[in-house]
Amino acid sequence: MSILLTVIVTFFAGMGAGLGTGFAGMSAAAVLAMAITQSLSGVMRGAGDTMTPMWISMITTVVIRVPLAYGLAFLTRTPELPNGRYQVLWISLLVCWCMGALLTFLFYKRGNWKKKALTADTNA
Repeated sequence: MSILLTVIVTFFAGMGAGLGTGFAGMSAAAVLAMAITQSLSGVMRGAGDTMTPMWISMITTVVIRVPLAYGLAFLTRTPELPNGRYQVLWISLLVCWCMGALLTFLFYKRGNWKKKALTADTNA
């Protein structure tokens, strides 16, 4: 079994070890931002405020991530890389996740999600 594992690791290490380590480093930095976003969004959705996390997700993905990736790719074009550097995708992901965490935290602290009702009050 260890021979097969050695062959697989050697095969993939030669192909893209630099690519994987760069992405792993960026992902390690983004785990905290993703944890904040997912936890606080879950609290808001569980309390009945489903629209706020949805809009935060839409804004950070469509308004921030995609244009940032295209803009950075455009700015990093060279004759060798006519479409730009691939690392800009990681940068746009990291920025998007951090902005999502910040926006989610701000809306969570604002507290409007506490006023949402899951069911109507029939006793009144």
